[in-house]
Amino acid sequence: MPPECFRFNDIIPDPEFNSSCSDKVNQPAALLAVGSICGADRSYDSIMVKDDAEECLRRLIYATAANSSKLTPSAYRLISVLVVRPWSLMEVCSKQEIINMVTDAKMETTKKGMEARHECCVAISNALSTSNRLNDAVLAGIAAKLQEAIKRGPYLAKRHIESQPVVVTADRF
Repeated sequence: MPPECFRFNDIIPDPEFNSSCSDKVNQPAALLAVGSICGADRSYDSIMVKDDAEECLRRLIYATAANSSKLTPSAYRLISVLVVRPWSLMEVCSKQEIINMVTDAKMETTKKGMEARHECCVAISNALSTSNRLNDAVLAGIAAKLQEAIKRGPYLAKRHIESQPVVVTADRF
């Protein structure tokens, strides 16, 4: 096993540790660290890591993704970097729950969360547009849903709703 795997495994909290109250502090820090390892702090051209580290990263993500039920700003940041990888892009697109969370403007209530969610939408959309799989009807639908979320922007924007005339009959004595 490459040495990079040991560093990845030391960063992610143990699933048994998830029930303790100190996990609320450690898990976002762990996600930030994994995001940095995945390339969130590097330029787009240097996001990918060496092949053996990439395989280790894939195993780590699969092993820990099942333990997370809510997306935090750190998780959005991690997804934004991971979707550059074809295997991760296909995993994210195959999970309708993830797409629904990322495109739902009401999912986040903080400014930082809304911005992270929106940036995640942009990253997934960009990764989809550069992939050669947009001729798939399901992926084209996901791309359209992401584009709609991007157009609405990060801050709880509502869909454009046409005004409806209201007709009320007059009260008579």
